[in-house]
Amino acid sequence: MERVVGGGGRATGGQDELIVTVPSWRPDLTDPNDLAEEVIRLEGYENLPSTLPKPPAGRGLTDRQRLHRRVGRALAGAGYVEAPNYPFVGEHVFDQFGLTADDPNRRVVKLVNPLSDEEPALRTTLLPGLLGALRRNDGRGSHDLALFETGLVFHPREELKIAVRLPVDRRPTDEEIASLTEALPVQPRHAAVVLAGAREQAGWWGKGRPADWADAVEAARVLAREAGTELVVRGGQYGPWHPGRCAELVVSVDGAEQVIGYAGELHPGVLKTLGLPARTSAMELDLDVLESASSGFPKGRRSRRSPSPRRMSRWSSTWRCRTPTSRRCCVRGRANCWSPSGCSTSTRTPRNLVRGRSRWRTRCGSVRVIGR
Repeated sequence: MERVVGGGGRATGGQDELIVTVPSWRPDLTDPNDLAEEVIRLEGYENLPSTLPKPPAGRGLTDRQRLHRRVGRALAGAGYVEAPNYPFVGEHVFDQFGLTADDPNRRVVKLVNPLSDEEPALRTTLLPGLLGALRRNDGRGSHDLALFETGLVFHPREELKIAVRLPVDRRPTDEEIASLTEALPVQPRHAAVVLAGAREQAGWWGKGRPADWADAVEAARVLAREAGTELVVRGGQYGPWHPGRCAELVVSVDGAEQVIGYAGELHPGVLKTLGLPARTSAMELDLDVLESASSGFPKGRRSRRSPSPRRMSRWSSTWRCRTPTSRRCCVRGRANCWSPSGCSTSTRTPRNLVRGRSRWRTRCGSVRVIGR
């Protein structure tokens, strides 16, 4: 303790009580937690004995955690790249988004010690961070972008409560933890995507196409399928979205319709103000409400380890090939027979080469299923 207080402080007390006078040059030591953290830092975290909690068996992930993972995998499989951002925003961004003065997203939780004076509040939407990441990547030469993020947003409670100071000499009780939770802001989990540039690249397979508002709506449908929720998409108008290209996302919760988000193309004025590419599209919805409207996660069909004998396909191919080489290619089911003579007769192919397949096409003939 003498190492903590130094020459300007004092520590007195007995076995069960310790009275510490903090020196004047340590104004950061104001709470018992600060003093305990300082002692651990000086003694070394590696010298502190650790006691791991023992969770009960059989719990696993919660439904909210499973949905969070399913959503991330689904969006990544759809071609999106995850781009996590800091949960801080400046209030000027709501003016850039064109939100009305009474919009609930304008009510923010401000930090006492923010990392930056330009972003002193906690976010109420994921779009400012995602659009900032899209703008930086576009400025560095990556013009074809599809980004997503799943994270918490923060809304202040109607009744402001002061959090209790938790003790450091024992574990907090359940009542103390509950009172601390009630003093925290409401923190729903949201999911958002932004798109710009080409959605599909051009190549030998065909022409590419640019990203548009329909891709943003489809991203919302992907999340609804993962949650097992029926999503209603209808025309809407809100904030930064284009009035004629904005979709309202609605679900039914306990028989009542509830708007959980919006998707579509952003307004040209917003794009110009934020310095974003033309025709940038975005989608954001509330994952917690989507989960509450779910009828249960969809379950896949149970698959067999090996095909059933009844599902073994007997098939035949037809050919009329002039050369033995072409004849062998057709029998083996290969697609490299270039005989111009066409096909007329039938033969049987070894079953183990086509087990479990219902159709096979070759360049010199057609294959059809004749039994299951």
